[in-house]
Amino acid sequence: MKRIQIFSVLCLLTAAMDATAQAGPGLAMPSDFNFVFQYEHGHILDTSKGTFTRDGAIPTSSLTVTMKLTAMEMEDIYRGLVSIDFWNYSKYPEVFTITPKGRGILVSPAGTDYRLRVTSSGAVKQLRWEDKIIEHYQPAAELREVFKKIRLIIESTPEYKNLPPSQVKYIN
Repeated sequence: MKRIQIFSVLCLLTAAMDATAQAGPGLAMPSDFNFVFQYEHGHILDTSKGTFTRDGAIPTSSLTVTMKLTAMEMEDIYRGLVSIDFWNYSKYPEVFTITPKGRGILVSPAGTDYRLRVTSSGAVKQLRWEDKIIEHYQPAAELREVFKKIRLIIESTPEYKNLPPSQVKYIN
């Protein structure tokens, strides 16, 4: 009888491990999780260096400050990436684009240019996206939400709020 119980427990554990393996990256954030997030005109958050650079696209006007996200913020971003299946290359290839299906509306001037380079569990995944089409496409909507979350975290920090006004004048 004990052999049957032990065998049953082992089968259940094996099934649970298989289900976890098939689900991809788990919700437990790997110790090496870091990312570089770039948006707008060269605003760059590099969590591995603990820095934020404003106007990085214009070296003569760029300004870099120390910015370290909390463990809770990092875990929240990691979980957001896992929840949208970010590591699925067929859903989020390195160059992410949306092809309008006759009803897409192009934003003029072009929308926000995003770049995301994620290191997790020893692997690196990069994504580049010029978000310029207004059309409902679920993967794009999910990605926008994660990017919005990252931007809100950045823009709510004292380091960001205390930056002096930018000297760069952008022409639209």
